[in-house]
Amino acid sequence: MLAWIVTHAVFTALLAAISLGVGRAIVNRWLPASPLELAISAALGLGILGEALFLLAAAGLLTRVAVFLIVAIAAIVAIFGLRGARPRLPWIALGALPSFVLALYPPTGFDATMYHLPFARLFVENHRLAFADTLRFPLFPQHGEVLFAGAMLVMDDVAAQLTQWLALVITTMAIAAIARELAGERAGSFAVALWIGTPLALYLGANAYIDVSLAMFVTLAFAAWLEWKRTAHLGFALLAGAFAGFAASTKYHGLFFIVVLFVAIAWRNRRAAAAFALVAMLIAAPWYVRIWAGTGNPLFPYFSAIFGRHEWQTNIDKRMEATAAHPLAAPAIVDPVRRAILDRIAEGSAPHSPWLLLLSPFAVLAAIRERRLRFPLAMALFYALVVSPLDWRFMIAAVPIAAVGIAVGLKDLRYAAIVTLLLALPGIAWTTLLLAKYGPIPSTQAQRDAFLARRIAVYDALAFLRRDRPVVYILDAEYAAYYSPARCLGEHYGPYRYAKLRPLLADPPRLARQLNSWGVHVLVIDREKDRFAPNAHFRRVFSGGRAEAFEVILSPSS
Repeated sequence: MLAWIVTHAVFTALLAAISLGVGRAIVNRWLPASPLELAISAALGLGILGEALFLLAAAGLLTRVAVFLIVAIAAIVAIFGLRGARPRLPWIALGALPSFVLALYPPTGFDATMYHLPFARLFVENHRLAFADTLRFPLFPQHGEVLFAGAMLVMDDVAAQLTQWLALVITTMAIAAIARELAGERAGSFAVALWIGTPLALYLGANAYIDVSLAMFVTLAFAAWLEWKRTAHLGFALLAGAFAGFAASTKYHGLFFIVVLFVAIAWRNRRAAAAFALVAMLIAAPWYVRIWAGTGNPLFPYFSAIFGRHEWQTNIDKRMEATAAHPLAAPAIVDPVRRAILDRIAEGSAPHSPWLLLLSPFAVLAAIRERRLRFPLAMALFYALVVSPLDWRFMIAAVPIAAVGIAVGLKDLRYAAIVTLLLALPGIAWTTLLLAKYGPIPSTQAQRDAFLARRIAVYDALAFLRRDRPVVYILDAEYAAYYSPARCLGEHYGPYRYAKLRPLLADPPRLARQLNSWGVHVLVIDREKDRFAPNAHFRRVFSGGRAEAFEVILSPSS
């Protein structure tokens, strides 16, 4: 186990050093050394690495040799950029360490194993970007996923998770630097504690989601905007555009921040706004051109009412249409904020910190006192209200700015050490309890299999099928897609959706013909969710725990 921890810690440290060095090599000629400069440099370097991997994948050259060549070039550049770097974080940032340990466990995050990591594996196997017709989302902006693919080529899927933990730490650096510059050392510690004290942030930073990367790029985009507003230096407008572009390359939500920051910059200086827009578009546009070329919809699979209906119409798309029709409906604003905290605790999932809601009046106070915070806080609030009806997790991108605002409002509180610990407590306590529940870190294949079998109902069946690598249809367990031994079908959306198959369970001959037409060799079910009896068209090949696997057999008459 110790060797496992050390090797992944070394990977993370090297990735951090390379990202920081590459970024500093670009900005250190004009950007003075400071804590914010270090955060800007690290995020910029990580963003550039993702774009380089995108170019490799777009050219069909995403191989282990090519990735190591990119890393070697970046490392040489980083050597020159690292001179004089002195990273510094508040001591409370040590609260991110439980999240690092959590990232060392095999991936089990629902969306991570449902499509984020399957995308990365698909890129690795094909050496290029691919249209994933079997997944919930066949394609979208995938800056995070190409980073995962690069990490998997260099090391493994745990290394992929650690790219998000690095994003968590860089975001922590940025939060501390912004709050310190606005209101002093105490505000920096409070802001970091609020971020580290958010269980959802620590969870997402330990799993192969891409939301923490989005939060990192959004936070640095606002940080660069604040510096541009203070100094009028064109370089900060360019940096704001780069980070907004990286955000839009990571997730569609990043487009919101491109628009609002462009308007804010154009309000004061059209030349700077043009520079911002040019950089943002150069970074983000290739992703959206690819999506548009592949689907005819640059925001696929969303806004199908505008661009045309399709097989991947999601519930989120329907909620977006409902929200657009009634944007000020009370349930769309109040209920999701309440559920983001209370429902996640009731379900045993990672919630937002209750401090963010309880202490939000202090962010209002900060906006009144500090003019520079008014626009970022207003946009963070507006963004949170827009995305709150869609998914509680989406609001995480606004948390760093909210944490800075609250911290600035709290800056005059006494007993700073006690306040800081209280603000950090929800996140650290939740993560520590989860680690106690998980037990020892799996470091061998047998330990990994045992860990995953306890958390993924059909994992034992998929592990059994690993040797023969058949095409699998998994019924009602789309979150297990990443652990399928080969091509995996079965989703709520898309051409292979459950709704097409479930009515056939009572008609085995038709079921077998349908699966065969899709090229499926084995049907895997969770016996607690579905009942299925073998017959002449299906032969049970595995039964254990909650999982069963049936080989599809077609007679000549079929």
